[in-house]
Amino acid sequence: MSALPVLGALAAGGISYLVTPIVTRALTRARVFALPGGRHIHARPIPKGGGWAIVFGFFCALAGIALVRPEALHFVDQKIGGFDKNLLGVIAGGVAIALGGFLDDRFTLKPSTKLLLQLGVALLVPLFGIYIFHIRNPFGATLQFADFAPLATVLWVLMVTNTVNYLDGVDGLAAGVGFLAAFFIAVLSALPEVAQPATALLSAVLAGAIFGFLPFNVPPARVFLGDTGSQFIGYMLAVFALISGGKVATVALILGIPILDVVWVSARRMLRGTSPFRADRLHLHHRLLNAGFAPRTVLVILWGFAALLGTVSLATTTVGKFHAALIVVGLMAVIATALVLLEWKKGKQRG
Repeated sequence: MSALPVLGALAAGGISYLVTPIVTRALTRARVFALPGGRHIHARPIPKGGGWAIVFGFFCALAGIALVRPEALHFVDQKIGGFDKNLLGVIAGGVAIALGGFLDDRFTLKPSTKLLLQLGVALLVPLFGIYIFHIRNPFGATLQFADFAPLATVLWVLMVTNTVNYLDGVDGLAAGVGFLAAFFIAVLSALPEVAQPATALLSAVLAGAIFGFLPFNVPPARVFLGDTGSQFIGYMLAVFALISGGKVATVALILGIPILDVVWVSARRMLRGTSPFRADRLHLHHRLLNAGFAPRTVLVILWGFAALLGTVSLATTTVGKFHAALIVVGLMAVIATALVLLEWKKGKQRG
């Protein structure tokens, strides 16, 4: 395995770590804060939009690699203005989703406006030649998307982007899970049977950039990712799962519990007649906090699940991933039932 992914991760992490205090001061001066109250658990205003440090670390390291080893960033032979077509999609989409996220951090956009911005960025992915062409069926023939590949791609990008975005409800949760997902994508892509060195490199750089930010984001956080960071991480994970093919099941498994949580909460909101994008405290991490778990304990639980599922994804075939996914569904059902019963019991005791 080449040392370049490790060097890229170290460079991105170092830059992100050094830049985060500067970004935090800039956000404080601009008064871009997450205020206490509502669904937020912090007791004082915290700067949000700190994800710019991750964005900066990622792209600075990427620029350095492009100058020193441009051949390491080769995905396809098609070029646009001399740039690799797929790589240009990663760059354009990453910048666009970070800018859209910062607009929400700064001005608190309506859910419909936010979704439209995400949709516009998601449409860039197939435009630059990155698709879900098929999904492996563990019991038979591969499911081919054919003419529906662009639609499937856009839906996948929206789902993963919003899953990571919704995770950002406990200090360090979205960043930590994002780091683990990027790390496992990098390891998987570097395996000889997958052999996607450019994807491994980009994923390692993303993992490094997130890791450099984490010390400032774990409880008690000094700065929040904001939509700037959570949407950037989610978009990158979605694209890295698709670029060069073959990693959708891995990312879906690592994010399995958060994805099911998003589906569950969105369904409950719609059954109540509210928007599925409405912010509230119904997500799993909120329910764990309501059940009495400390924020650091919630991190350990959910980071642990992501790490365990990432390890399973590396060690199993498509059939194994499917069986693991069934276990995740069952586990999520058990956790949800236990938390609902616990909340009911606590409410009864208060009553």
